Amino acid sequence: METQDTNAIDIKGILLMLLRKWHWFLISYLLCGGLGVLYYFSTVPKFMVDGEVQFRSGEDAVSVPGADMLQMIGLTGNKKIDDEIAIMTSRDIFMEAVRELDLQSTYYIKNGLRWEAQYGQWRDLHVEYAEGFLEHMRYGVRIEIKARKKDYIVKVKYNRLFGSQKFIVTDLTKPIDTDAGPIYFEVIHPLEKGASYRIYTSSLLSRAKSYAQAVTVMKLKKESSIVRLSTITPTPSLSIDLLNKQIELYNADAVIDKKMKANTTALFIEERLNLIAAELETAESDVEKYKKEKNLTDVEVNVKIYLEESIEYRHKIEELETQMKLVNYIESFILDEKNKDQLIPANLGISDESLAQLINRYDDMLLRRMRMNRTATAENPVILQLNDQINVMRSNILTSIQSVKNSLKISKEDLESLSRESNKMLAAVPTTEREYVEKLRNKELQQKLYLYLYQKREENALSLVAAVPPANIVVRPQIDPKIVSPRIKFIALICLIIGCAIPLIILYLMNLLNNKITDRKTFLKHVKAPLIGELLNDPKGESIVVGDGIDSTTSELFRLLRTNLIHVLAADQKVILVSSSIDNEGKTYVASNLAMSLALLNKRVALVDLDLRNPSLATIFGVSNRTGITSYLSDIDFASEDITRPSGSNKNLDILPAGEIAINPNELLQSERLDHLFGILRKQYDYIVVDSAPAAMVSDTFVINRVADLTLYVIRLGITTIQMTEFSNTLVENQRFNNMVCVLNAANREDLPYDHAYGYTHH
Repeated sequence: METQDTNAIDIKGILLMLLRKWHWFLISYLLCGGLGVLYYFSTVPKFMVDGEVQFRSGEDAVSVPGADMLQMIGLTGNKKIDDEIAIMTSRDIFMEAVRELDLQSTYYIKNGLRWEAQYGQWRDLHVEYAEGFLEHMRYGVRIEIKARKKDYIVKVKYNRLFGSQKFIVTDLTKPIDTDAGPIYFEVIHPLEKGASYRIYTSSLLSRAKSYAQAVTVMKLKKESSIVRLSTITPTPSLSIDLLNKQIELYNADAVIDKKMKANTTALFIEERLNLIAAELETAESDVEKYKKEKNLTDVEVNVKIYLEESIEYRHKIEELETQMKLVNYIESFILDEKNKDQLIPANLGISDESLAQLINRYDDMLLRRMRMNRTATAENPVILQLNDQINVMRSNILTSIQSVKNSLKISKEDLESLSRESNKMLAAVPTTEREYVEKLRNKELQQKLYLYLYQKREENALSLVAAVPPANIVVRPQIDPKIVSPRIKFIALICLIIGCAIPLIILYLMNLLNNKITDRKTFLKHVKAPLIGELLNDPKGESIVVGDGIDSTTSELFRLLRTNLIHVLAADQKVILVSSSIDNEGKTYVASNLAMSLALLNKRVALVDLDLRNPSLATIFGVSNRTGITSYLSDIDFASEDITRPSGSNKNLDILPAGEIAINPNELLQSERLDHLFGILRKQYDYIVVDSAPAAMVSDTFVINRVADLTLYVIRLGITTIQMTEFSNTLVENQRFNNMVCVLNAANREDLPYDHAYGYTHH
């Protein structure tokens, strides 16, 4: 009798079970493979289109105080590059690209099982809508066109709540009145007869979003200024044009920002030039008028040396005054509330480099905020943070201006002190000459300032013309000829995985939902009675599989069962009661063939049918059932010889049929005549095999148990439920049957360790 560790995982059993279901896996893989082939031939190949762009940082790039230190310790990345990527992939950029490339409508032609996209010059058709429709369309439009010999079938679906409109037209170029308004087609290339077309038109915003989601922009390295633009597409030419247009529009937008800054500076310089020109004209008029009034023609030689020294100091003072005026101009410009959100004029020639850098940073912050306002709301945390930085920067500029003014004032006072010393040397110079020199100095100061601003205006104009696009194309967008999808190897692998997974899932669910004993492992896990043998069903459906000359696996298993039972039975024990929990578990099959197997030992064997409610032994062995056990138990005139019949299958085997079905079988089985009968049989036979009723259905078997020495309880794979094993376990625990052992019927052939023994012939 067999025992085993029921908690261990039976890997071999699982593998054998899967091997038995090999045809499931084959069918599943063939089905999945067919779907994979269908998918491959119905899917348009997709390719990778990519390019590389470098963002020029510029000499006046925005720099946040402390950013370099944070970047060194890894607390921040290249924020400017991230911002530029966000601008390049903004919705507005793609909306403008879709508008310029006319991508609101996509065109497809059916080629075999595939719907292949048509683009550009390769399109056969171009759809036209009523003016203004594309800007205000509420739903997407789907158009299907079928070209026939003499006409075209056109289906148009606009409102998703309703079906398609069907039109039969002979001329596609004539307007068709649809729910989407009048539409007509421009036939670019003649349509082939039988060809099918589809046209999808979406709103500008929807189409821009879909393209923006399809394009990926990412840095090649963490701190690199080079980014890679890529997209996977079935229409490479469209994607190449889209990426090029995306870069072009980004550069155009950035150049506009730069020109805006230069224009602001130009307006400021022009305003100052007009004021200084007026002052210079007044100074020149004063000099000319004074010379005429005083009749002066030339400067006296005797004051030339002192005058040159005084002029040198004055020139330096004038340079300081020029710087002070420029600083005052900028200060007044900043303090003017109307210029609060305006760019501060740059490149004016301020000598203080710190102040000039602050102004450039301030202007760049304003430009950055302008760009971000196009794609974000005023409540965006980044914009709020940028506003705070701009306010702090404006305050820093005003503070720096005060510091520069103080520094210039001190320098001017020093030079004026030196100039006064020089002027003492000119004390003797006539008043007229001194007045003339002062007017001349004023004129030269205005003239120098005018020339300086004029030069700056030309430099600013040059920068306006020579604005360099910030995005430099490193690798132009191009197609990778390798197909990204569908990949036949990948599809085959997926089909293989799914083809194996489906049977595994089905088998797992079947096992999960199955409440029946399905193998020896499950039997040993749930049944407490000892397992004494395993049996196979006859493949031909024969009821008797044991006999002289029969050498099959099934008959050999009964011989093994016979051997085990003889080993269990004591010397004086003869009666083997065969029962089961319910019908169809094979108790009669087991009893009949066990009796035949015992008879082959040249032992006298009696096979008694005590299943008085559903007798079947008489039918199996072909003997008369007119008189039997019921006759013997109900009529004392009957003797055991009257109900005993030769089996006809073996000379050592006799059959005691049940007889006519009685109305009170339980009461008959409790009769003392049953004990008397078995007393006689014990004297006449070596072994007595009793076929009884199912124990879980009627109580007859418990009544019969008093005459049995051993109970052979039949459990059948695929029939006996796990719940029913609880019933058999109760029988064992309560010792309801004498010497109860179990036999496993309809076992899996692959689970039998002795199935392929030497000399077997499988029938």
